[in-house]
Amino acid sequence: MTNQQQKFRVIAHKGSAFDVTDGQGVFVCGARGNLKQGGGIIVGDFVDVEDGVITRIYPRANSLVRPSVANIDQAVIVVATVPEADFYLIDKMIINCRKIDIDVVLCINKVDLGAEELYTKLVRQYKRDIRSIVRVSAKDNNTATLKRAIKGRLSAFCGQSAVGKSSLVNAMCKNTDRSVGELSGNNRGKNTTTRSGLIQISADTYVIDTPGFGSLDIFGVDSKQLHLYYNDFVRLADECKFRGCTHTHEPNCAVKAAVDKGRVDLDRYERYLRLIEGC
Repeated sequence: MTNQQQKFRVIAHKGSAFDVTDGQGVFVCGARGNLKQGGGIIVGDFVDVEDGVITRIYPRANSLVRPSVANIDQAVIVVATVPEADFYLIDKMIINCRKIDIDVVLCINKVDLGAEELYTKLVRQYKRDIRSIVRVSAKDNNTATLKRAIKGRLSAFCGQSAVGKSSLVNAMCKNTDRSVGELSGNNRGKNTTTRSGLIQISADTYVIDTPGFGSLDIFGVDSKQLHLYYNDFVRLADECKFRGCTHTHEPNCAVKAAVDKGRVDLDRYERYLRLIEGC
């Protein structure tokens, strides 16, 4: 690294040190103390580095709070049959991504264990709200559909622990060796990725492997606006009797009628009612 000021991208955060890249090499540097405050420096940030110290963070095109990443093109939500997919968590992740205009890909891993029922549920509930749904198996090195979905983009892999995020990265990038964890006795999974890290898969394709999590909040969404993040609800809203219908208690609601007729998925609608109470 030269002593002149130069623009880099943060690819990992390790204690008080940061790994950054200029596209040619990876360098370890520190940061000015004031830049570590107020959310600090996160993976994906573009920064200026001078004499081995980060001196400036460029404005972010977008950022997620959990996982804590910046300037991404899309989120890849990885799910599996084991541990059992948490649809409530998926709902929240999709809403958080849509709020800041980040595309979402749902990725079903471990299809070697059988995942047709899970795939059917995901298609029924989310096909209108996300970019695509892919099926893969890191164990069988069956990742072609996922590679196509992430090509030319920076994608943040997120989701529950032990669904196989790190295994998928290992399968797609032979130069990478992310530690892979086992399921705990209750099938909840052990978290083996403790920090987010940016990894180059090919010349124009990057992924961020992030720590797994079991809970998540919806950030910055008012309860009266939550319905706007469900394309099925938006499509039907003009048929509701009242403008600004929240599709909860109002009479002559087209969304509730569609739920009764099976045109809108009941499980997802019931989770929506739980979410709107918590906003």
